[in-house]
Amino acid sequence: MSKPFRILLLAGTFEARQLAEQLSKTGNLKVIASLAGATQDPKPYPVETRTGGFGGAEGLARYIDEQGFDLILNASHPFARVMCANAANAAMKTRRPLLRLLRDPWRPADGDQWLDVADMADAVAAVPDNARVLFATGRGSVEQIAAANPGHRLWGAIRLIDQSNQQFPLQHGEFILARPPFPLEEELDLMRRFKISHLVTKNAGGCSGRAKLQAARELGVKVIAIRRPRQPDGQVTAATVQDLMAMVFDIMSQSEPDKA
Repeated sequence: MSKPFRILLLAGTFEARQLAEQLSKTGNLKVIASLAGATQDPKPYPVETRTGGFGGAEGLARYIDEQGFDLILNASHPFARVMCANAANAAMKTRRPLLRLLRDPWRPADGDQWLDVADMADAVAAVPDNARVLFATGRGSVEQIAAANPGHRLWGAIRLIDQSNQQFPLQHGEFILARPPFPLEEELDLMRRFKISHLVTKNAGGCSGRAKLQAARELGVKVIAIRRPRQPDGQVTAATVQDLMAMVFDIMSQSEPDKA
């Protein structure tokens, strides 16, 4: 019997979990999902899982060689700039194929009040005085909000998955602890309850986070969307799990099976 085809899945997104589920049902595969560890007690994956960093691109390349992976799947967050760069560098060092799952970004629809900005500093600067803002930008943005230094001029709710040990970065507002996905009714209730006038979000794309944009549209909340960072050059990308799985099967069919 041939040795199993070995795949490293850089995970942490809704689509990564879908990928893991499909890969777990595919014969003669050995899949290891890797999580950064940013979320406490994540829902278990249906494949072997590791948690934590690798030690940069060099450490990731070493892990790929030691584990004998045949393929790297990067299904990390569209804003995972460092992980994406490390994955591209490690794939080049180890001469392994790398496929990137990069869901399409959100785009404004009719009736949306939408502003694209480059980063958190521009997002905070675009918020008018006395606004009431929902920051749906994650734990990693707390320091960025503080660095933007909005002072006393706005009230903000910052939504996080887990409790933060960081100081609240605004003069007025609070952390909101909640775990996605967030149905439309919950998003509507949240924005009504806190009288939100502006939503600041990373343009992550995908279906799981779209409800907050629909809620903003229905309530007339202005959206400030932070553009995605540039992806490494030369990546082979797919926008959907279905398309990526087709690429995986194609690479598997072209590989020469190793005899046990």
